[in-house]
Amino acid sequence: MVKILNRKIFILFTILLLITGSCYTQSISDKYDHSFVKGIHEIQKYVVSIESYSKKVDTKLCRIGTGLILNSNGLIVTRESVILDSDSIVVVTVDKKQGLAWIIYENLGVVLLGTDLPIDIQPVFYKNIYIESCSRVAVLGNSFGIFPSVMLGEYIGDLSNGFKKLSIFLAPGNTGSPVINAEGKVIGLITGRFNMYSEDEEAENLGVFMPIDIVFQTIRRFIKPNRGWIGITVVDEPKENKNIVKVIRVIKGSPADCAGLKEGDIIKTFQDSTVHSTKDIARRINLYKPSTNVTFKISRNNQTIIKKVKIGEPLLIHNHQ
Repeated sequence: MVKILNRKIFILFTILLLITGSCYTQSISDKYDHSFVKGIHEIQKYVVSIESYSKKVDTKLCRIGTGLILNSNGLIVTRESVILDSDSIVVVTVDKKQGLAWIIYENLGVVLLGTDLPIDIQPVFYKNIYIESCSRVAVLGNSFGIFPSVMLGEYIGDLSNGFKKLSIFLAPGNTGSPVINAEGKVIGLITGRFNMYSEDEEAENLGVFMPIDIVFQTIRRFIKPNRGWIGITVVDEPKENKNIVKVIRVIKGSPADCAGLKEGDIIKTFQDSTVHSTKDIARRINLYKPSTNVTFKISRNNQTIIKKVKIGEPLLIHNHQ
């Protein structure tokens, strides 16, 4: 109880400190205008807290972070560091609904998750949002395990890689949190503290976010038409001095699910060729266009089974306006 109280006091102190920053010359009442507060209230509906667990260390490790629901298909975007080396991923909504999640795509530090949570919302995101220096922003997500929490800060400039810099104190759990501008729109995702990029001692109180346009550009490199997809998550497992590829998740209603693939299946061959790794099978599936029929040889309960799967198209995102 004392720890939780201290955390809340610390977060409140941080918010008050940021409100009095050099660029905040307006009155406090002016800062909390209707669109800002309304935007935070609306966006919290499609923000999730993420807990990822790993058994790759002596003591079971739990990472905390934040994710953003992209559409009603249950796609969630976050940062790679949130789910690094995870064996299981749990997501929790603002109304305390909890479900499992799994990795669908990852690249350039951006991770796309699927979830078994029922999602009945369709968020809208906007392109080419201009933000002036010293503009106020809010970071909405998980802070020290307290969810949802709001941290206030200000935009202070750009980095050479296109990412943007904030004057803000970021707490553990903030990575993956959406950054919201004064108009109540999502303008990016938190990637971490600026001291990840700089050795400057003052960088501790600076944060970095990836603009929402770059987030969607990164995702669309992997979610695009005419690229094969069957809806499974697989992992590499060592067995008898060789690597096996095991199915750990089958997305409900996906081509793999319709064909009868199940969690725990071992993929032996794809199109009559041996499967050597998860990267190998992912690369080969992506080469086939949607509606193509392919054949898997799998091992299930020490029995060899042949499954024919009709390649599908990835779940596309159309709500980036």
